[in-house]
Parts: sequence; C-alpha cells; structure tokens
Amino acid sequence: MRRDNDEREIEQLRQALRYAPQDAISAAKLGELLLHTGEYRESYYWLLEAQERNYRLPDGGNRVAQNLRQVGRLMEQLHMQSRLAEELRIFSVSSAEADPAADVAIDI
Repeated sequence: MRRDNDEREIEQLRQALRYAPQDAISAAKLGELLLHTGEYRESYYWLLEAQERNYRLPDGGNRVAQNLRQVGRLMEQLHMQSRLAEELRIFSVSSAEADPAADVAIDI
C-alpha cells in the first residue's frame, strides 16, 4: 500500500515539475521519494535541482543537502559492488581457463 502511494506521489510530482520546473519544493520531495525507492540517479538529479534553488526551501536546503550526501554514498556503494562483481567475474573466468582440471571433483 505504501509503495502504491509513493508511486502515485512520484508521478504527481513529475507532472508538477513538467509544468513548473523551477519548483524547488516539488523537486526536493521528488528527490527524497526517489531516494527511498532506490532510483538514485533520478533522485540525485532532482535533489541537485532543488539545491540550486535552496533559497526557496523552508530550511534553506539543509534536508536536500543531507539527502544528496546519502544518495551519493549509496551510489558509490553500488558502484563499488558493481566493480567488485566484475572483478570476481573476470577472476573466476580467467582462473577456470587457466586450470580446467580445477573444476573436476575427486572422490576419495
């Protein structure tokens, strides 16, 4: 139920920003919702848009800055996990090619 409400609110905010792209409050809300749903790239975009107009935000952009730091950390973690997975894939493929007998099980 919560996910459906979030998706509906995300679409409403996207629609609002199509008509009023300078709306810092809508951009901040959309960025935060996208952060919580795992859509980090789009979240980062809208949070940057909101930060550019932080003088229009009630807290002067403090929450947007906090969310930007959080999405940055999460994107970095995903990038590192992706690099590690790629390195493991390369390592496992190259080690299998180097020693084909390593995959053979020996029963004693």
